[in-house]
Amino acid sequence: MQVFVTKTFDRWMRKSRLSEERILLTALETFSGLSVVDLGAGLIKKRIAIAGRGKRSAARVIIATRKHGRYFFLHGFHKNERTNLDEHELDYVRRIAKDLLDLTQQELAVAIRAGQIIEVNHGV
Repeated sequence: MQVFVTKTFDRWMRKSRLSEERILLTALETFSGLSVVDLGAGLIKKRIAIAGRGKRSAARVIIATRKHGRYFFLHGFHKNERTNLDEHELDYVRRIAKDLLDLTQQELAVAIRAGQIIEVNHGV
């Protein structure tokens, strides 16, 4: 399993004080099929706990995946700020997800070197 965050998600993650360990745990939960909402086109929405808040009142993340392979964390939002993505945002995230999920290993390596994608678990 490879876990990645986009540059934009990484900024949100750090601002929200989410650890890489929490991201990895969320990817493992997703791998196991625990509490995910399928948004179609390789996208899922998942609750994620933030220290001191728990999952119910914490945040939601949008992840692109083709199960059991790569997991790209694309977008995050706090539950108290909004309830969901609107259709325009969802279409945008779907386009990004398609592009990321279609990357070859070489193209992915180029994106990582360019700093656009960050590998969280470094292939572990």
